[in-house]
Amino acid sequence: LAFTKIKDVLLNYCSKEILFNEYSNHQILISHLSIYTKSKAMQFIKTISNDILKILTLHSLSDLISFSFGAAENNLFIGNAKELISNIVSVADIAKEDNVEITWYQQGMKLDELGDLQSRTEVERIIKEKRLKYLFRPIYDVTNNKILGYESITKPIETIFDNIFELKKYAAKTGDDKELFSTVARNAISRFISEKNDLSSTVFFPVSYQEIPYLFRTLSHISDVKDINIVLTFDEIDFENASFGNAEDSIANQLRLFKSRGYEVAIFLQDTQLALPHEIYAMSDYFFIDVSDISVKQVATARNITSLHGLIERLLPFKRKIITINIANWSATELMMKLGIEYISGDVIAPSDEMVLPLSPKSIKKINSINNI
Repeated sequence: LAFTKIKDVLLNYCSKEILFNEYSNHQILISHLSIYTKSKAMQFIKTISNDILKILTLHSLSDLISFSFGAAENNLFIGNAKELISNIVSVADIAKEDNVEITWYQQGMKLDELGDLQSRTEVERIIKEKRLKYLFRPIYDVTNNKILGYESITKPIETIFDNIFELKKYAAKTGDDKELFSTVARNAISRFISEKNDLSSTVFFPVSYQEIPYLFRTLSHISDVKDINIVLTFDEIDFENASFGNAEDSIANQLRLFKSRGYEVAIFLQDTQLALPHEIYAMSDYFFIDVSDISVKQVATARNITSLHGLIERLLPFKRKIITINIANWSATELMMKLGIEYISGDVIAPSDEMVLPLSPKSIKKINSINNI
């Protein structure tokens, strides 16, 4: 029944450019003749995967059936296509055994090398194949018309993980969290050091609670790290999950240690009711609020604005910098400024980039216009 349902899903994709063939028992070959880039292929595979999962869930089969993909780029089919297909099937089997969604066949890979793939986790593959993009986005101080600092944003590319936070959770399960953190820190912070401009030397760098034990050692091995100001950014939910037994005291002690070593601390807020102990918020230097769900034009926005206003009211007694990020559009930007938010960030204001860039004159002019300057 499950295999029939999966084939029904694939039939919906059939066209002159998309072909499928039942290779063997419970194995299907899919060919998309007009896709020539890995990123487009990933999008296509992800779309199929989501549709298969929906149909399995609809028929209460998702907990009973698992599936994986082996993939190769079209340009590799020049030559012995039969051997290549056999290898792709093998990497699909490895993906299933490793409990990962997609495994890519690499050019020149031999059948006797496939065992090496089996022993490598998806995180190791991402690191080895450099499938991480390191970006920076400015945070603008609308009161003083200057850049407060830059968000450090790491994005997995050509992988099943939608964001770095999903990847970190997976890395913690496979024991690759230390290597992943080290890779991200070395690359992101080293790039910021080499790219930084005279506008700001402050970078807001995300850290999970589980990464604290190797934080200082990792940073100490980065050249010229003392030339910049690193703000360690923690997720509120991460702290909440760690807050059991005496862990609350441990979190507070860790924050004291960071500050004693000259680091500032930011908390990425997720709970509008501020569920952590008062002391933890009081020790933070910055509060981040994601306002991507506020676009002004949406009906639900009124409720979101009320919730945001309430959160801001609860934060004001701490007298810390409040930063709203992922602002959706200029209407939302204007709203943030009317709410008294002085620090703003979003791709509409200045898109994230691999270079450390200033705001465009057009964006500064727009902000000044809202500010009546």
